Amino acid sequence: MHSKIQALILTLVCGVAAINASAQLPVCPSRPQPGTFISNPLDLYSQNGLLTVDLKLQNSTDEFGFMNYCYVYMYQGQPIEAPTLRLNPGDRLVLNLTTNTHSPFDR
Repeated sequence: MHSKIQALILTLVCGVAAINASAQLPVCPSRPQPGTFISNPLDLYSQNGLLTVDLKLQNSTDEFGFMNYCYVYMYQGQPIEAPTLRLNPGDRLVLNLTTNTHSPFDR
C-alpha cells in the first residue's frame, strides 16, 4: 500500500512538472478564421539609413497537430507577428534573430 501511494505522488509531481513546462513553451498566434477581417501587419521603417529589428523565431502545434512557425517582434510590450520591414535603397538592415523553437516531443 505504501508503494502505491509513493507511485501516485510521483505521478502527480511529474504530471504537474510536465504541465508547467508545456505552459512555458513559445506559442505562435492563432491563425484567423476563414472570412474574418485581417489587418495589415505592423510597418517598421528605417531611420537615417538604418533599420535594426529583433525577431524571435517560434513554433507551436495547432489544434489539428500541424506545426506552425512564426517571427515575433515585441512592440510596446506585446508580441506582434511578422512585421513588414520598410527600407529605402541603400539602407542597412540589422536583423537580430533569436531561435526560440522546440521539438513537438518537448511537451
